[in-house]
Amino acid sequence: MKFTYWLFISLFMVITAQAADKIILSEKSNSSVAERKTSEERGKKLHDSECISCHTPKSYISKDHKVKDFAHLNTFVQMCATNLDKSWFEEDVADVANYLNTEYYKFPIKTE
Repeated sequence: MKFTYWLFISLFMVITAQAADKIILSEKSNSSVAERKTSEERGKKLHDSECISCHTPKSYISKDHKVKDFAHLNTFVQMCATNLDKSWFEEDVADVANYLNTEYYKFPIKTE
């Protein structure tokens, strides 16, 4: 009887822990989607207020653009911000790069 009781309690704890892990993972993936959406919205606002005077959508879809992957895109955004003396934080550069990638470039993003 005692063995059955402890076996039941152990199984219950394992199942409860697995269910909690699934809930936490689900919440994390939902929040990362929401964070990415917010990041892109911030990037669009920054781009539209700071970059649109120099860069038109045509410059992003041109066949001979210099940007070849997401890392280069991030570097180019940083270079523009630096050259134009924008006081952007790393997050601002990343948000603009994410917006441009989502809207125009569609490069795969490597997360390492």
